[in-house]
Formats: sequence, C-alpha cells, structure tokens
Amino acid sequence: MKAHVLRCAFKRPILASQTVGLRCAFKRPILVRFASQTAGDRERGQVISAKADIDNRLLTIQCSEGLPSYRLPFAYIWEQRNSGSRRRPADDRRAMGITPPTHVEVASNKRRVRVKWSTNETTELDVDWLNEHFVSEPNDFNCPFSNDVKRLELWESEYRSNVATFDFEKILEDDDHVIKLLFKLQSRGLVLIKGAKAQSGELKKLCRQLGPAKSTPYGELTKILSLYNSTSIGCTTKRFDLHSDFADLTYPSEWFFLHCIDQLSNPLEGGGWYCDGFAVAGHMKKEYPKLFDALSSTVTPFRDVGATPFIGGFDARSYWPLLCLHENGEMKRLVIGNHSRDDRFKAKNKSRLFGWYEAYSRFMQLATDHRFLINVRLEPGDIVVVHNARVLHGRPEYKQSEGELRCLEALHFDRDSVYSKLRAKMAGN
Repeated sequence: MKAHVLRCAFKRPILASQTVGLRCAFKRPILVRFASQTAGDRERGQVISAKADIDNRLLTIQCSEGLPSYRLPFAYIWEQRNSGSRRRPADDRRAMGITPPTHVEVASNKRRVRVKWSTNETTELDVDWLNEHFVSEPNDFNCPFSNDVKRLELWESEYRSNVATFDFEKILEDDDHVIKLLFKLQSRGLVLIKGAKAQSGELKKLCRQLGPAKSTPYGELTKILSLYNSTSIGCTTKRFDLHSDFADLTYPSEWFFLHCIDQLSNPLEGGGWYCDGFAVAGHMKKEYPKLFDALSSTVTPFRDVGATPFIGGFDARSYWPLLCLHENGEMKRLVIGNHSRDDRFKAKNKSRLFGWYEAYSRFMQLATDHRFLINVRLEPGDIVVVHNARVLHGRPEYKQSEGELRCLEALHFDRDSVYSKLRAKMAGN
C-alpha cells in the first residue's frame, strides 16, 4: 500500500501510523491511511534541551538535526498558555509584565516543552507547533482562503456550461451550504444562486448568514435599472465595459450579489458579461510580460463625483495599479473601471503612459475575447455572486421595449465581515 502525504490548510505534510478521521472545512470526517513513522522521523523531531535565559527574558529551545533552534520571549510564551481555548478572559488579553517561568522541562517523549509559571499555569510547546509557527510559510489569518493563485480554479469560457449553483433557501437555513458556497466562490470567483423570490429585499436576508452589507455612495441595497437622464452608466441601456465595482474607493467591496427582479422578454437581450480577470492576467504575464509589468507597476487614478439621495454629494478618489500583486508577484486583486478612471496620472508615471495605454488596450482585448468571456442571462429570482477582486463584469447594450423593465438589485460585502462569519460557522457557532 502506498503512503500518501496530505497537505492540510497549514501547508504541512502529515505522516502517522493509523487510519484516522480528519475533519475538513465542511465538518465531514475523511478516513486516511497513514504510513508508519520511522525511528529516524521521531529522532529528527525531538527536543534536545530547553532552558530559561533570565537576563534576556528568553526561552531557548534546542532541537535535533533537521529542525532549527528557537529563542522565544517569555511574554510570547505566556500568551500561549491559553492557546487551546478559543477565547481568552476579557482581563487577560496581552499581559506583558510577567515574571520569569518557575520551571522548564522537556517531556519524556522529547516532543514537547513544558513551561510552568508562578500562577501555577503551564504552557506546552509542541515540536509541530513550533514548526508551524516559525518555520512553515505563515497562513493568511485574515482569510482562510487567500488569493493564492495556486489554490484558485482559473477558468475560461467553458465555465459557462457548469457554473456552480446553490439553493437560496438552503443558504438561509444550512451553515454547511453557506460554507460550501464561500469555498466555491473563493476558488472560482463566480457562482449562481437559484430559488430566491423575484421581489425587492431578498438579498438582505443573506446578511444573517454572511454578515453586515457594505454601504456605498448609492446606498446599501442598490437598484440597477434604466432611468431617463441617469448620470450612472449602470442605470442606462448602454454598453457597460468590463470592470470591477467601485474602483474609485480605497477599500472596494470584496464580493457583490446581483439579484434579478425583472427581465426582458427577448431571450437574446439582458445578459451580462463575466470574465476571470486572474486568468487573463496570467495569460498576459506569460505572453506579454512587459505589458503585464506596465499594468502592475503604474498607479492609475480613479474618481467618481456626484450626489445621491443616500449620502448627498460625494467625490471618491483612489489610486491603484490595475493589476495588484502580492509580494511574491502573484495576483492579489484587479482594479478595472474605465468609466471611473481619471486621466490625471501622477507626474512620476508620465513616462510610462505610452506603454500603459498599449497594455490596457491589450488586456481588454483579451478579456473580451471568446476564449475568456462568458455571457450569463439571469432570470427573475436568480442571483449571481461575483468576487469583485478577481472577476470582471459588464454587459452589452440592450433594447428595452415599451412596458418592459430590466431591474436588478445589488448588495456588496466586505472581506472582513464575511470571513468573520465564516470562521464562526466553521467553529460551529
């Protein structure tokens, strides 16, 4: 029987000797057959010595070959004494003025260090825990599923035939369904929800499961329909180029839900465009690296000026590269919005403008190509959920017959509010 190495959410290979039940993010047990651990494996994971350096207020831990040594502040070790519980007492958040430990010992299995304090409390530091926190690549604690492209399922136009679909009522009632939805949304960036009523306010029901919605200059729950003399291109029947919502904000929303209330009778009208911007960016980085660099290094100004009944006058401004990267050069988010882009580039970017315009033109040509673009027509009651940091959306111009109305409602969510809810649900709360 072959031994398989699993990589868990903490990116560490797991090896053991029995069949064990693991609980994944969906709270379902997974049976896994582990390979036997050899004597060499056990020896490499041993603690040789541990002692308190009183003068420098440090604990020094010496490990066997294959693992580093550690020098950890007493204050940090003190904070870990309650690490097994999900919450700390309200009066015990971060005690910095602690006394040195009264006793330090290495456990008999040489895999753990016990530190005893004058309060009769004990901190236990396991070799695997040390490796996880100080050797392995740190986890993105702000988000259980970071925008690491290695974890994402990038898609092209073939995704149109198998867009992930979820049931509205199950989302309202079943936490597991919500978790599945958010996992799929994070991996694919675009999902559909069926079964909502074709009436205003349905999206607000989701706040109970996803956290508070994000307010925008146009209100919290935004209606999108054609209005006479509207200053917002979204509220017209004109073509709306591919974009990410609220590029003019310093903190744009992470996701938005778009609910169809009324749709046109002509099945060829009223559809929407969607494109995996990360897939386009990846293709551009490979085939046109200089143009990719131009979009990822040139800071672009965005601006939206207007007035709404919700907040009155506003003048929103932001400055972003169109392609925002992580430190390792992978995609972090897209900020695309030709309708809100300001042409007043900062002086230091003027020398790059020719390359920037060429690069932007090439990116949009790729994004609107049949290879990457899909068209999704929502029917009344349908909801499309879009990862605003990754997936671009837009629409072709449409004709609206007399007496007809294409009406949508949008609700935006911040990253923090949704992931806060998600962590609570994954913990069973």
